[in-house]
Amino acid sequence: LLRGMSARSEQAAVDEAEATVQAAEHQVESKILRTVAEGLRSFWELYRADAQIKLHADARDNAQTILSRAKLLAAEGKLSAVDIIDAEALVLERQSRLVSSRAQREVVHHELRLMLDEQDEDIQIKIADLPSRTAPPLVHDLDAYAQGILQNWPGYLRAQAQLKAEDARIIRAEDALLPKLDLIAGVNKRGSESSIRAGVKDTVTSSDRSIYVGLTLEMPLQGNRQADAVRQAAELRKQQAELDMRQIARRLTTDLKQRLAEAQQAYDQWQLARDNLTLSQSRYEKYYQSFQAGRTSVVELSDIEASLM
Repeated sequence: LLRGMSARSEQAAVDEAEATVQAAEHQVESKILRTVAEGLRSFWELYRADAQIKLHADARDNAQTILSRAKLLAAEGKLSAVDIIDAEALVLERQSRLVSSRAQREVVHHELRLMLDEQDEDIQIKIADLPSRTAPPLVHDLDAYAQGILQNWPGYLRAQAQLKAEDARIIRAEDALLPKLDLIAGVNKRGSESSIRAGVKDTVTSSDRSIYVGLTLEMPLQGNRQADAVRQAAELRKQQAELDMRQIARRLTTDLKQRLAEAQQAYDQWQLARDNLTLSQSRYEKYYQSFQAGRTSVVELSDIEASLM
């Protein structure tokens, strides 16, 4: 009677089990989300590695062209032997960068294969997508934006489910601390063997059956230490879940602010590079013409070319 005729403890056990299942599901969702993010990051790292290989291969080929042209100009007396050495060094430098970019591409490719659990060494991952060149979304109210994401964030939902599970454990532990008062009622057929429990207050006997009603009370003299320990442990875990929720909310807001700023900065840099591309190409062509005429050194030309890379 004291522990609830509405089966509060039993319902708390059901709530605890449901919340535990939800926490486990959100933990799996969090792992999936993290794996997808790592996969996307590796994919675009592979895209960048391919772009760098093409860039360094073109730069190496251009350095070889400069070396060949420098040798002809040196033979005509328009360039010195130092320019030939500089051109050869430029070829070696560009070749080294090309080798390094290819090695980096293999590392990224290997990491992506491991993530996909692909054991075939001959498998090749092809880039079938292009990066977005649109401006990042404008967020006027970052707190509201973060709050909207937070309501569906697996880590936050997992902490919420853990909080519910701990609340249910506290209810069960508190019920276990209450004295146990039971109402006993029963019917015995005449002639059947039965033993009426201690505490029976009244017995009504008919011609063929006996009806009995009674109360029993159990109260630990020193309290239920085990239930009290369970309740205290649940309280601590509940406090930890609340702390996790606050930390997740703060970290998500901070990360969103940082990511949006990085996206805007990358977009601004891309726009600037795109606007300067035509000017840099025109500048390089003029310096290359001057180089062919013997008026510009290999070092000066390579510095101009570096601005295009």
